[in-house]
Amino acid sequence: MTKKKILQFCLFLFSLIILIIILKIYLNKNLKISEIELDGKIIKNLIPIEASKEANIIKDIIYSATDKNENEYIIKANYGTIDSKNSAIIDMVGVTATIYLKDKNEILILSKKAIYNDTTYDTRFIEDVIVTYENNKIEGNNLDLFFTENLMSVYDKVIYNNDDMILHADQIDMDLTTKDTKTFMNNILDKVNINSKKK
Repeated sequence: MTKKKILQFCLFLFSLIILIIILKIYLNKNLKISEIELDGKIIKNLIPIEASKEANIIKDIIYSATDKNENEYIIKANYGTIDSKNSAIIDMVGVTATIYLKDKNEILILSKKAIYNDTTYDTRFIEDVIVTYENNKIEGNNLDLFFTENLMSVYDKVIYNNDDMILHADQIDMDLTTKDTKTFMNNILDKVNINSKKK
């Protein structure tokens, strides 16, 4: 080999080594993380997506919180994204949430989507919302949960169903501790529609 060819080979080899090092550094930053636990919050399968999207896709999300009254709130989602402007906000898809009240009662909430704040635990459930507790079922398009205040508001095409009746309204607010509810119509001239199941 001539000196020129040896020099070209060494330059090629050096360039190849630099390229491999750069790729390793980049790929290591984008590895999947199987499970993370931070302050009692478990996040599984964190998969960073393209930087241009300015978000992270999270699969199999589980968050939990306990309030001052020892009520526990657990929310799960099939996947979601972290808001690029506020990392406390998680947009979720395929959502199941359970509130375990201190008196041993449970409230189950299902929805297609949710926006969860992992600082305040406030959650807005969106699309095909279903709430079940004891022998009661509430359906609506949206639900706002204020967990630390023990308040829940279901609104937009609300149907309340129990053993005694079916009720149609625009909004139902519930105190989670007492289960007391208030029913509203957006227009004060409209009436809440109640159909009794008793004959």
